[in-house]
Amino acid sequence: MREVFPNTLVKGCSFHWSQQVYQKVTRLGLATAYTQKEGVYHNIRKLLVLPYLPAEYVRPAFTTLREQGVESESARILDLVEYIGATWVEGRMWHPENWSVYMETIDE
Repeated sequence: MREVFPNTLVKGCSFHWSQQVYQKVTRLGLATAYTQKEGVYHNIRKLLVLPYLPAEYVRPAFTTLREQGVESESARILDLVEYIGATWVEGRMWHPENWSVYMETIDE
């Protein structure tokens, strides 16, 4: 699409972004730990709020969260962080500018 419409900004929404991330949480076997609302829950919640930051703050915040994931020593959290980084932060198709909803209005 970007080749056909190079000046168009493709925008995603936080609902669908969060849905994709949560599906990855489930595939990684983190859903049960997430529902216990302890360490894994807090790590995932921090990742899920990335769309609410201004796009220019997403990468620095993600870098901090990546470092916290390393400190958690949870291989599955690291897999989730790597998925978000490769797909949503540094990916070929999606970038924070596409899915950041900071200061976006909601149309009815």
